[in-house]
Amino acid sequence: MPGNTVKINDSKKLEWYVGDSFINGLTNWLDQNGLKVEIFNETLESKELSIKMELLNSWLEELIFPGKSENFIQTLKKYKTENEEMKEVCIYTNENKYKIYAVDRKNDDGYLGCSVTTRKMRAGEDWFRGNDLVDGPFIKETWQRILCSIVNYELVTLSDYKKPQVSYDI
Repeated sequence: MPGNTVKINDSKKLEWYVGDSFINGLTNWLDQNGLKVEIFNETLESKELSIKMELLNSWLEELIFPGKSENFIQTLKKYKTENEEMKEVCIYTNENKYKIYAVDRKNDDGYLGCSVTTRKMRAGEDWFRGNDLVDGPFIKETWQRILCSIVNYELVTLSDYKKPQVSYDI
């Protein structure tokens, strides 16, 4: 019977066999509750990363050089089937949580996208605000546009108070 082995937070005690019909509901519930999920389909002969996923890992490593990616980047979900490989990671700032979605498919350009959610609610609200950011094919240009949209989202406007212009005579 085809299925998946689900491991939560790299724990041997939290590892289950889950049938294909239940895997999406389980991973959605785990994702909503902030847990790390890794899924390995048993029908695969190899768990090696595709070239595109290796590229994504190198792009993520470039963000935090020097340093260890596991100290700054949280892997929420990843899986691989015969036709598709997916990885979902999070990076955090003081104000926001950015989810980056990467999908590599056979005979397809794949998909790379990003969304943002605030990490704290505004006064009087009981939800976290969020937005979809840039998405597109799994290529370097899309990655660069995602990084620019994250920087743009983090920028704050200048104060209306402006210091007088200073000129230097040489």
